[in-house]
Amino acid sequence: MDVSNPLNGCLEQHRTEVPWEEPQQAAYVISETHGGRLFTRTWIPKDCVTPASCIFLAHGVNEHIGRYCDLAHSLTAKGHKVFGHDHWGHGLSGGHRGDVEDLNYLIGDLKQLIAAQRDNHRGVPFFIIGHSMGTIVAFHAALELSSEAPSLLHGVIFSGCALVPGPAAASPFGVRFLFCLTKSEWASSAIGGLMARLDPRGPLAPVVESELTRDTKELKALQRDPLHNRGPLLNRTGNQLLHKCREMKERLPHFTLPFLAMHGAADTITYPEGSRFLFEHAGSTVKTLKIFPALYHEIFLETAADREAVLRDVHAFLEDAVWNKGDTLVEEEQDTRGATGAGEGGRERGDKDMKAFAGLRQAPM
Repeated sequence: MDVSNPLNGCLEQHRTEVPWEEPQQAAYVISETHGGRLFTRTWIPKDCVTPASCIFLAHGVNEHIGRYCDLAHSLTAKGHKVFGHDHWGHGLSGGHRGDVEDLNYLIGDLKQLIAAQRDNHRGVPFFIIGHSMGTIVAFHAALELSSEAPSLLHGVIFSGCALVPGPAAASPFGVRFLFCLTKSEWASSAIGGLMARLDPRGPLAPVVESELTRDTKELKALQRDPLHNRGPLLNRTGNQLLHKCREMKERLPHFTLPFLAMHGAADTITYPEGSRFLFEHAGSTVKTLKIFPALYHEIFLETAADREAVLRDVHAFLEDAVWNKGDTLVEEEQDTRGATGAGEGGRERGDKDMKAFAGLRQAPM
């Protein structure tokens, strides 16, 4: 693996203006799956020799790993080491923006980065947190890893499972009444396959940004973010997701890892029914489903009080899985009541430390 860092000095250069909360690393690595360059990022718990666990973050379509700074900081504060990368075709990694030529590329890249961390942290439990498209990547990678290295992964957290797309991200050309086409698996497969062949990088469906979160500060930050792709979901990317979602449904009975599935009840990017399907059909005996009333798609970037409620559930799951290894976790399905949803505020995203990368352009292919 190539761990040369073209950002050498970048972190140090910005350290005076950015209050770093813990040591961090940023590097480019070469993908063993497709040969392209991947921008990786690692958050290391402060004054910690051996982390409580190592957690891989798998982000969603059109975004990048830097949007999860707040989540990473919350996890490192509890002693967890956090790492991840911009998917191929996203953020500072190579590839065409938003074009996922083969979702197996993303699955292979995830496994590669976990393997590299495993070599440095033998005996430490590993977890994967996936959001939206990242839930599909996380599922397939975790299923393969649980077969190849049975004692490595201790659990998976799914946020906004993408099994059932909603109209705010799957309405062809942004026309809501055409969303009905996606209800037919045969029609969506036939049309999606045809468009992916004829115009792979053509627009399939716009993503309605206002449906991502109720936190207006987060939406404004998103609009200013140079690494966030505000373009539509592309034909080939949508078709790849369609096929991998179908495979995921077929393979769910073979998935036996402990997991926490979380979803906003008001999510119209991906419907909560996807998380329910995951919960009901996965072969896991240790599993939890949390549906948060009023929350939108990006539950980790919702208003402050709701965000804290989500993080409490994340920490509780990790603590149980690390110390009890799933032996005493209780299977449950729960609609979490009492989420506040009040106000537009929400604290500023942990994007302060993204300033170190704001001036960087996307890596060449």
